[in-house]
Amino acid sequence: MSDELITNEKDFGGKLYKRFSADLASSNGLLVASGYFGADLVSDFEEKLVKLGKGGTCKLLLGMVYHSGVGKKQLETLKSIDTKLRNDNPDNGIFIRRKQYHGKIYKLNSNSDFKIYIGSSNFSNSGFKSRTECNVEIENDKTKKDIDSFLDFLFTDSATEKFSDVELFLKDRKRTQITRGLKNCEIDISEFPDESRAIGLCKIKLRVDSQPQSSLNLFFDKGRKNPNGLYSPRPWHEVELTSDSNELKHEHYPQSNLLHPGQLTSSGNLSKSREGNFIAYAKDNGKFYRMKMKVHADNGKNISSAKESGGRATLGELIKGKLERAKVLSFRERITSDTLHEYGRDTLDLIKISDNEYIIDF
Repeated sequence: MSDELITNEKDFGGKLYKRFSADLASSNGLLVASGYFGADLVSDFEEKLVKLGKGGTCKLLLGMVYHSGVGKKQLETLKSIDTKLRNDNPDNGIFIRRKQYHGKIYKLNSNSDFKIYIGSSNFSNSGFKSRTECNVEIENDKTKKDIDSFLDFLFTDSATEKFSDVELFLKDRKRTQITRGLKNCEIDISEFPDESRAIGLCKIKLRVDSQPQSSLNLFFDKGRKNPNGLYSPRPWHEVELTSDSNELKHEHYPQSNLLHPGQLTSSGNLSKSREGNFIAYAKDNGKFYRMKMKVHADNGKNISSAKESGGRATLGELIKGKLERAKVLSFRERITSDTLHEYGRDTLDLIKISDNEYIIDF
């Protein structure tokens, strides 16, 4: 048999909903790994999913909601189904991936065999019924085994958590500005240094495409546990700059010192960890700021706003604020080279005015 196309169009395989429903009725196990989901479709299948979980495997992994958030109804649906599934089998339930996963895989077990559907359809009404999609039922045995192994990886990887161990935020709530580090760094124009004092310039390249979940995109990192003991994403504004070897060698790069001279790392190499401090001035949207900055990490490659000035989110307020006002970046959107191209520059310039003072130009 060859792989079969399913698109939700009647002349090209018909609706995925019809095929999936029929297979689910005769299955004794289900694994779903989808980027997004719809509360209506999950609720539609709830009774079948719970019944399936009583005697077999029923696991749903969601790969994008950790960073994008969920609606109130979606959150209630997930909580309800997760509770019911785990009451019968603690290994079943809803799983949340902290590292973004955008694929769509559906595995339905039946006795000693299983079916695999893979394609573009999210686990939602639009993905299963109305939107024109492109999915296939995989028939090749080797490909099925490879996808099955990948599913096992997704559900057991350290970046995948039980629903109850993650704090999902409501995406439909009004955006609130929690970080106020930049506001607290505001100064009078009379305190802003004269740029004619500049003694050098160090350009830091913003390599956002090669840093999709670090540097300016730290929000898309796997996050960390909050005070409630639940995993949650980093604050939207949290950023740092990451320099390459040429920038580190630049004569006007901010100074730092070895933290542990002569100390060996766990791998037996000499520690390269460095630390330094400097003052950065910036102007934005008619206001002027002075921030305490930190140089840190191996070879001093990272630069961020210091804890005394509100932590790493303060520099992010400055950078992302400029991008958002220029209408090239939206809230909870990844910064890419296209973003910077639209903005008109892909470097952040450190204008040196003394040994430990710089003006940030971006």
